[in-house]
Amino acid sequence: MKNIKIITVYGSYNHGSFLQAKCLYEALGAYGSVSFIDKKARKWNYFKTPFKRIKHNLRVNVKHPLRNIKTVLFEYTEAAKSKSNWRKLPSSPQTDCDVCVMGSDEIWNIKRPDCRIPFFFGDGVSAKKIAYAPSVNNASEEDFGEHPEYLEMLKKTDAFGVRDVKSRDLIEELTGSSAEIVLDPTLLSDAPDTGYKRKKKYIAVYTFEVHIGPEDQKKLRAYAKENGCELISVGQNIHWCDKSIHSKNGSPFYAYEDAELIVTSTFHGTAYAINKRRNFVVLTNNNSKVEELLRQFHLEDRLLRSADNIRDIAKKDIDYREVNAILRQMREKSFSYLESALALPTEAAE
Repeated sequence: MKNIKIITVYGSYNHGSFLQAKCLYEALGAYGSVSFIDKKARKWNYFKTPFKRIKHNLRVNVKHPLRNIKTVLFEYTEAAKSKSNWRKLPSSPQTDCDVCVMGSDEIWNIKRPDCRIPFFFGDGVSAKKIAYAPSVNNASEEDFGEHPEYLEMLKKTDAFGVRDVKSRDLIEELTGSSAEIVLDPTLLSDAPDTGYKRKKKYIAVYTFEVHIGPEDQKKLRAYAKENGCELISVGQNIHWCDKSIHSKNGSPFYAYEDAELIVTSTFHGTAYAINKRRNFVVLTNNNSKVEELLRQFHLEDRLLRSADNIRDIAKKDIDYREVNAILRQMREKSFSYLESALALPTEAAE
């Protein structure tokens, strides 16, 4: 049995980051003993980090002290749950292993200072190193030119499987090695059905509040009222929603199951809507990684630049037969890449 270790943003205070790590951990479990390497590279402060996430909310609602108290209690509860959920995934600072898997998430986005961490690029790991679904996001060739040491680390990677076209093209250009596009780990298997139900019809909202401006908030509320729905925010307390509910076991996406519609602005919020085969719209502007995901499944028409067109888009049916066909093909390709990169014997892969 292979000893496999994963390099990712371990411990990150982010639902999508946790879920992609958990899903990758579960997928690799079929091939060996799996754990995470935890160097505390992005260790966050329990008091300061949640506050940074809600300070905009608090500022907007300065005249509503009870609303702000609710926001603070909600966010710090989510922070405590996040810490607890990460502890359930085995980890150690030790790098000894047979194979090291680097991914997923934006660990190679060196445009972000908090991603310019040598460890994320495999520095200090002597074992075979493969990449599974990392993204460079908006990093460019010029960014790597300004930090050539990271390019040297990348060139020591034995196999590249990345999440999007831009990452593939940039990696191939910089390293001279081929790279394959593979699925984000949250799409490698069907999302579990938790049986979640609500008595009243609702629209599930998964976003960072700052992503949706006041005018779009009003339009979403009007649309929900027209359709006899509550607006339910999941995993974040959002004052313009009718209710905010907490994540469960690290996932806010259980609430997608019974929703009339899903409104999101994030990559993993979109990925889970696809995986749940639900009706959804993506309200965002110039989010390249979300737009790339939609193109991958021929779902570009689910993208909203503003809430003005939500009625037209929400009433369109999604052809999930086509989505399922693409998903099956991509899963086969992704697991084939993993098996080849891990150098597994044929019987183990089966």
